[in-house]
Amino acid sequence: MKFAIIVLFFMFSNIAQGMVEISGNFGYNKTVFGAQRENYITNRTWSGTLALYLWNMTAIELNYSDSEEISTENTDRDIDEIGAIRLGYQQRVRTKVYGIGLRQAFANRKSRIIPLISMGYAKQFSEDDGEATYKLDSDNSTQTVFFDKMKKRQESVFAAFLLKIRITGGLSIQGSIKTIFPAFEYNEAKNNLKYLVGISWMF
Repeated sequence: MKFAIIVLFFMFSNIAQGMVEISGNFGYNKTVFGAQRENYITNRTWSGTLALYLWNMTAIELNYSDSEEISTENTDRDIDEIGAIRLGYQQRVRTKVYGIGLRQAFANRKSRIIPLISMGYAKQFSEDDGEATYKLDSDNSTQTVFFDKMKKRQESVFAAFLLKIRITGGLSIQGSIKTIFPAFEYNEAKNNLKYLVGISWMF
């Protein structure tokens, strides 16, 4: 019991001395395809992190991210099964992720360049919806069909590599590569990579 009290005192005394870091990141990408470049996929991600340093280079990390992916297709497609032409299609997927894990730095916090890795448990909450517009062969009228909203919750693992460049004092700019994948399905890590840039402040 005494040992546990000493460890807890040491941990929280480090935090009280200023070993706390907050950061915000943003990522955006757009992919355009189609003969006339009429189709596209956009992805936007916001994320925030709170790191509580227990030792000089090791921290408990709490993170949150909010992302939206929109797939839009404007290429006409014949749908023979229903006797119509699909004029347009859009699907929207929104995902929120809450994570907790460990962060390890590989240089002192006063270094100019600081590489870090982090890994831990995450819970994903996602929902998707969309609509498609059809032109009916029978009377050339158009009709828009809205898809039912689907929701999903998933137990996951997150991992990230970060590179910070200290500007002054506790202020840094950082770039990161982050992945989130279903628990124990490590082969899926390469299929969900996000590239983010942002700033962090240690105080």
